[in-house]
Amino acid sequence: FGFHQISVSSGAVSGPVDYFITGVAKETDGFRDHSSGDALKGSFNLGYRLSENIETRFYLNANRVRQEIPGEVTRDVALNDPETAAPINVINDWQRNIDTLRVANKTTIRLSPGTLVEFGAFGVDRHLMHPIYLWLDYHYNDYGGFARIQDRRTIAGFANEFVGGVNIQNGTIDADLHLTGPGAKKGSLIMSSDRFAENVATYFENTFYFLPDVGLVAGTQFLHAERDQNGVLNTATGRTEFDLWSPKVGLLWNVTPFAQVFGNISRSAEVPSFDEGSSIENFTTIRAQTATTYEIGTRGRTKDLVWDLSLYRANIHN
Repeated sequence: FGFHQISVSSGAVSGPVDYFITGVAKETDGFRDHSSGDALKGSFNLGYRLSENIETRFYLNANRVRQEIPGEVTRDVALNDPETAAPINVINDWQRNIDTLRVANKTTIRLSPGTLVEFGAFGVDRHLMHPIYLWLDYHYNDYGGFARIQDRRTIAGFANEFVGGVNIQNGTIDADLHLTGPGAKKGSLIMSSDRFAENVATYFENTFYFLPDVGLVAGTQFLHAERDQNGVLNTATGRTEFDLWSPKVGLLWNVTPFAQVFGNISRSAEVPSFDEGSSIENFTTIRAQTATTYEIGTRGRTKDLVWDLSLYRANIHN
């Protein structure tokens, strides 16, 4: 179906410096009508070891994706003429096109043989150009950072593992909706809003081995989230915020060095996005989804077998 791809990559190490770079270009005509697409993707990372225990690494990623959308057809058309696209998709040239640029850094410091600290930051610029029943023109700017500590040590003769940290993920969206016409023509602006999202999560998890092979796992996460929308044209203005705890407790049994049995009870939370709302209900009135999950399972490997099996029930609210 007219698929072609070419890729090139290079990497090297010189003393304390290393790098890896790769690029991919691909295109396809697609099996169905109006399903062709092409993409250019590249990534680069550069690492520098400042000392035996300190390393920093920089990342750069860029993508350009152009994709036609064939759309939905009736069952009869799908069975008898499966290459057909939805007529409106062809007439108005429905597409989903994205340009993305991401930069990031991560630094790792080994404070002691059992203690590792990592921290970093990122920034993403993404542009969505999406002519469908409306012409969606969304420009995203996401940014944030993280810090994490992992510590393994013996306390009063008992093995203990601790992980804790903070994640920050913020972003802005310039969301514009235009009329769309034949040939993916971008028409008049009919809706516009400026959006800001903030997510700050702090967490810790500790595993205390009260028996040589059995550990008690306990932890929690606290999430502070904000959603703020400024309606520029035919869009509501509103703000909402959430403060949510997600604790967990469980047991971990290392049956062998290569097999585990586990069980836990955990809480989870998900806050609504801007697009969860509708003409009936504004996003500011929607409550966060929470769930309590009960799980038991096993995972491990032998020379010839790898397994990961769990049974769970989640009680979901809102």
